[in-house]
Amino acid sequence: MRLQEIVSREVAPGETAVVSCGSIQSGHASNIIPSVLDLKLNVRTYDENVRKNVIALIKRIIEAECHAGRAVKDARVECSTSSPATINDDEMVEQLKGTFGSYFKENMVEPEPATASEDFSLLATAVGAPYVMWTFGGIDEKKWDEAEANETLGELPGKHSLYFAPALQPTLRTGVDAMAIGALTFLKRKN
Repeated sequence: MRLQEIVSREVAPGETAVVSCGSIQSGHASNIIPSVLDLKLNVRTYDENVRKNVIALIKRIIEAECHAGRAVKDARVECSTSSPATINDDEMVEQLKGTFGSYFKENMVEPEPATASEDFSLLATAVGAPYVMWTFGGIDEKKWDEAEANETLGELPGKHSLYFAPALQPTLRTGVDAMAIGALTFLKRKN
């Protein structure tokens, strides 16, 4: 519970941070107190300094809770994976908005910035290249329209949901078209 307070009490208003618990595993039997608890967290921020502060707070809270609970061993807190925030290149975004907009027309939507946990940016930053990550929908159009009419869009399963089942078409066609248009946008620019 204290980990959930990090964002509300320790991150400045206007800054973005997310701390999610994705996995808690401990013990194998109902009548034996386990000696180890494996807690897997996910931290998402846009700013590297906010990220460092949140990680330091997580370590402090876990160590304090273990101490308060008289754990016989010190807590071991380690980062298993880490990816920087995915921040698209503004110039490339503007170019793609033009070509995507003329092709996809009213079906192109500009979403709010996402706090996705994504390693996409590592591909380009490793070689100092600019990048743009875009997404496209996969929900059946009739299901979407029905959810929109019933004001239940938030209940539709997202990409990481067990129940996510994208409609094969037009999802596949949209993805292939977007990749081709994206490539042509920048190949055309170089010539």
